[in-house]
Amino acid sequence: MGSKRIQMEPTHVIMTPNQVLAVNTSLIYAWQFFNPKNLIGMRSALTPLASSHYEGSERLCHIDQTSTTDESLGGSGGVGQGAGSKGAVNWDQHIRNASNDPICTAAIGGRRQLFVARSSGQIKQYRLPDLWLEDTLKTTDTKPYRLQVNCDSSLLAVIDESGLLTLHPVKGENGESVAMDRKQLSSFLRKDVWDVKFAEESPQMFAIMEKTRMFIFDGLQPEPPVHTSTFLCQFNNLEVFGVLLDELVALADQPSTDCLLRVPVKILRDCETLFDQEGPIKALEFIEANPHPRLKRLLSERCLEQQNLDLAELGFVQCQNYAGIQFVKRLRNIQSKVIRKVCLWLLDIQLMSKRFSVY
Repeated sequence: MGSKRIQMEPTHVIMTPNQVLAVNTSLIYAWQFFNPKNLIGMRSALTPLASSHYEGSERLCHIDQTSTTDESLGGSGGVGQGAGSKGAVNWDQHIRNASNDPICTAAIGGRRQLFVARSSGQIKQYRLPDLWLEDTLKTTDTKPYRLQVNCDSSLLAVIDESGLLTLHPVKGENGESVAMDRKQLSSFLRKDVWDVKFAEESPQMFAIMEKTRMFIFDGLQPEPPVHTSTFLCQFNNLEVFGVLLDELVALADQPSTDCLLRVPVKILRDCETLFDQEGPIKALEFIEANPHPRLKRLLSERCLEQQNLDLAELGFVQCQNYAGIQFVKRLRNIQSKVIRKVCLWLLDIQLMSKRFSVY
């Protein structure tokens, strides 16, 4: 376990796979740590120089800085300040200068994008890990309350302090903006919004909380709302996961999984309905017309429940799930349907525990 003492009181802390970012009203601090997994078997061979390098590099950035020269990165107080020989940064140069336009929120996009919002509505986009200023954009005339970035860092969602949600195209990690109509994006507004979450695998899908209703969007088209007051945690595999915090706090001594909410998107609900009402053949036709890994996985799971091993194996093949294919082969060697049900029951327990492990 690593630790680092810093000379600022952070208002936001964000972690990436190899970096910790701490932000207060004026400063952005980045500590690029080293993953212990990469050092297994090397500790005994570490020299004093390598040991100091293991502490990781640090960078410090003041929100008012506007230049992005290599000289400033070298440690003289520019946009990103490089680590010294011992990994230390010059706090004295920045800590006394409070910004007149303070930082109010921040968000990570992918592994290499940091978005920092200021009270004026200005947002700065930095490249990680070196805190290199890439772009500055004006998104709103009021103070931003929350930022969210989609999975390829090409679309930025901004909620201001009045609850107004707007969407803004930005240059993602590959240098391209989201493939959506700019006029429609600029006219997209939602009021009374207090939470937003993008899908992890689709750049154009996102969920929002609007008062006591959840809306799921595919592009800019909303699905019928779900009445709930859940806090959004995760959106992946065509499912939104949330937590009912009020109920969870009330049951703090005896927490229940009833406080966890799962909301499938419409296409997943339609596929489940087809399985229940029309059978697996109709559902397979629907999946072929709307290919998605989650729907193919649903085909495998439902056909396993019905012990339809041929279609279950087909679903696992389409998902490229080798373990599932091997499981179906083992089931074929079991003649007793009762023993098969026991095996499927044990598999179902394992899948349920994995489903709620995200919390």
